[in-house]
Formats: sequence, structure tokens, C-alpha cells
Amino acid sequence: MRLSDKRVSQRGVTLVELAVVLAILSIITTMIVSFTFSMRDLTTKNEEMYNEMERLTFGRDFIENWFYSFDESGSTYSVDSEGKLTINNTYSINITEQDVIIFDYPNGSNKSYLFEGIRGIEFENVELNNNSTGLYKCTILYGEDSEFAFVLGRRS
Repeated sequence: MRLSDKRVSQRGVTLVELAVVLAILSIITTMIVSFTFSMRDLTTKNEEMYNEMERLTFGRDFIENWFYSFDESGSTYSVDSEGKLTINNTYSINITEQDVIIFDYPNGSNKSYLFEGIRGIEFENVELNNNSTGLYKCTILYGEDSEFAFVLGRRS
């Protein structure tokens, strides 16, 4: 009987080979799980940044629409020491305690915009060589210490 010769030629899985395969599988699984968590965190951070940029863009659009609604050759623009812009000595932007920005328009109406976390809106005259240029830097202050600035220019 040659049964013993067949058993010798057949080789089974050794404990060392099984341990190596399990170690490789655990390393690959750990890499996949950590990559998944990293991607989830990155996706969450990108979504927060997108939402913030969208809020700032809508806020800028509201301020631009308000600013350009007064743009006539006879309109007078002035910025006080606190950075508040008044047009024709009466119109302004007000921020309530509930993060609502209220824009007063020339026809006496007003529009509001909800901006969570806003601390203020400041304007500054842009001057070149001590001459007024008709340009105004607008800075939206929001969050703990964040700012978003853009420039508005008179068309008339």
C-alpha cells in the first residue's frame, strides 16, 4: 500500500502560513477602515466650507443689491468712524440680535436676510492719493473671528 506516499506529496496549510494571511488581511482591513473615516471627515469639512461660502455669497448679493439700489448721480455716500455706511443720510443696514440683517431701501421698504453667526458689517472708503474713488470695501464679520471682504463701486 502506497497510501503513505500520497500523504507525503500532499501538503496542507501550516499554522505559519495561516498566521501570515490573517496578518495581511487585518492590515488591509485596518487601512480600508481608516481611509473610510478619513474620507468621511474630509467630506464633512468640505460640506461645512461649501455651506459657509454659500451663506457669504448670498450675504454679498443682498448687500450689493441694497448698495446699487441707491446708485444715482445725486446720492451721497458716507462712512462713519464705526464703519457704518449711510446713503443720502438716512439709509442703512441694521443687524438684529437674532442674526437678521435688515436693509432699508430708497422707496421706504426694507428686506431682511438671516445670517447665522454674524457679528457685523463694516464699510471703508477706498482712497487713492487722499482722493475718494467711489469704491467701498465691505467686510462681513461672522463667527468667532472670521471675515469676508469685497469691494463695491458706484456705477454713476
